[in-house]
Amino acid sequence: NRFWEARTHLSNMLKSCRQLSIHASAFSRDDRSSGADEWRAMMSKRVLRLLSAAVAVIEDPSTTINLLHNTTKQTKSKLMKDPMELVTYVHAAISLQKKSLKEPFIIHKEMKLHQYALNFTDSYHELTKFSATPYPFPTAQMTR
Repeated sequence: NRFWEARTHLSNMLKSCRQLSIHASAFSRDDRSSGADEWRAMMSKRVLRLLSAAVAVIEDPSTTINLLHNTTKQTKSKLMKDPMELVTYVHAAISLQKKSLKEPFIIHKEMKLHQYALNFTDSYHELTKFSATPYPFPTAQMTR
């Protein structure tokens, strides 16, 4: 059960990133300006950086615990590896579409992109619980 639930959260996290990328491209596909190309490139870089940082944190329980409990001093290089910090950069990039695109998104489209970023955050937070919580010892004994 524990592993299936973690798998579901990981799947939701990946799905949110995929949907965010697909919708950002689809919503701005008619805009062929250089500003739109730069915005799409910025979005893709930030989403990829966010996803790779999240997976790296989840793979290392000590990093997960340090980030959750804020036990180490946060330097700029460490902040760039913190998915909770990086998701704010994704939200900022979504909001920057107003300056980059010829015609800004209607509010419903922008909010849909923000919702995908929020869904990613929810799934990431649930996954960190699995990474930071040790495997129950009685269950480990029963599997031997």
